[in-house]
Amino acid sequence: MMEDLRIGNLLFTEKCDIAGTDALTLERILLGKVAYQVVDLSAFTVRYVAIKDSSNTYLVPAELINDFDDGLIFDFTREIVAKLIPLPKDLEKEFNRQLEVKIHTELNATPYWEEESY
Repeated sequence: MMEDLRIGNLLFTEKCDIAGTDALTLERILLGKVAYQVVDLSAFTVRYVAIKDSSNTYLVPAELINDFDDGLIFDFTREIVAKLIPLPKDLEKEFNRQLEVKIHTELNATPYWEEESY
């Protein structure tokens, strides 16, 4: 079990309905299992889904969720999987905006802080 972790306005929590759900690409290739979600407390919305495979945990922006059908289906293909960035072991020390920018850039996703600043 993971303890809830708060970094700034983001709450890393496994207290969610999707924990343990299969995470899949558009081609239905298994990425891993949903480990937890990251909730933006100030915006009352989920920002990331954490996917755990046999060796790493990755954060995927929640807006890349495409569908829910026998698992959580993300809006990318197998080629994108190589671009997923493994999370650092010490999230509290190493999770910051630069890491968030890198995650969004690699997955070609618009960062939530840019989307909402219009």
